[in-house]
Amino acid sequence: MWMYIEVTVVDGKRVLSCAAPLCTQYKGKSDNAARAKEHLLQCAAARALHPDIRADVLGVPVSVAGTGAGGAGSHGSTVRRYCPPWLLSC
Repeated sequence: MWMYIEVTVVDGKRVLSCAAPLCTQYKGKSDNAARAKEHLLQCAAARALHPDIRADVLGVPVSVAGTGAGGAGSHGSTVRRYCPPWLLSC
């Protein structure tokens, strides 16, 4: 999820923004991962930029055939694991 969120520090506090350049709804929000996740699931700008964002955020494997987890062709698919830059190790 964190690959789609920009994290900056303002006055000693972490501030979150949607990384999609065309998104104007989620910029400079307080550090709340639940709200950030909710935004990513609904953000049209983020979906246009990253079509598989819902699967990445929800942790659902994306199938080769595009049918989702457990569907035809879903064997062999993997979930990308991302380590946020502020976390020293994953």
